[in-house]
Amino acid sequence: LGGIACTVISHPDDVIKTRMQTHLRGSENFEAYSTYIASGRHILRTGGIGALFNGAAFRCLLRVPLGLSVIVVSSSWIRTRFAKQQQEADRYT
Repeated sequence: LGGIACTVISHPDDVIKTRMQTHLRGSENFEAYSTYIASGRHILRTGGIGALFNGAAFRCLLRVPLGLSVIVVSSSWIRTRFAKQQQEADRYT
């Protein structure tokens, strides 16, 4: 759920940033992508609100399983680490 929420919030920013990076000075439509605000306006004008979310579903499909795998691996490591610390502390009490 957190990965999906993060994608919904951050994906439009990534779309604008990527469009700005691909329309460098001297390229076609450079003026439309010369600033962050101009880029956002151009994307909304030409593609609508949906254009800001192109590719978001694919990003969710990558982010959610990746996040889950990090949680599973790290929680196992954390539990093992704390168990070792607890055993050491128990020896001294």
